[in-house]
Amino acid sequence: MERFQPKQFWELLKVKLDSWWKSDAEKKTEYFNHISQRTCLILPLLIDFGRENNYHIEMEAFPHIDVGYYSEHTSKEWANWSFEVAIEHENQTYPNWCDECSKLIGINAGLKVLISYYSETFEELFKEIEEFPLVYQSRKFHQTGDNYLFVFIPLACFNETGKYSIFEFSNKELQIVQQGK
Repeated sequence: MERFQPKQFWELLKVKLDSWWKSDAEKKTEYFNHISQRTCLILPLLIDFGRENNYHIEMEAFPHIDVGYYSEHTSKEWANWSFEVAIEHENQTYPNWCDECSKLIGINAGLKVLISYYSETFEELFKEIEEFPLVYQSRKFHQTGDNYLFVFIPLACFNETGKYSIFEFSNKELQIVQQGK
């Protein structure tokens, strides 16, 4: 199984999200308007997405990662293995998603994904996310080849994936993959 790269993961997830929103969009929109219900909607989608890509899925895997994707191996003790993909979903906007970023920094995974929300402009969001490389560099120990994908969903139009703001962080560099509109 080939390791997901951040942009590749986003491109595949975007297709899944676009298809997902087409099915019963009105009910999903109603749930999304309630902050406590967002995770209830997104996690099943992420589980299906992982299974479609032939991963073993664990939820709340040590150390309480929302969704973990594992490749096949011979042991039944999944917690002993590294994540192929570790995903954190945060219902709220900045600064709450910063805690999830800190958790992801400490995880051994091929790809670390944060999905969260923003209500401000792209410029304001960018000011917030551009602090991440500084936080990352402040940590003494890093994993070789750390790759991150940050998916920020605008609260005003959460069902329009073309308006999501997507960032990739790898090789100690933050890059805009898709600029929200």
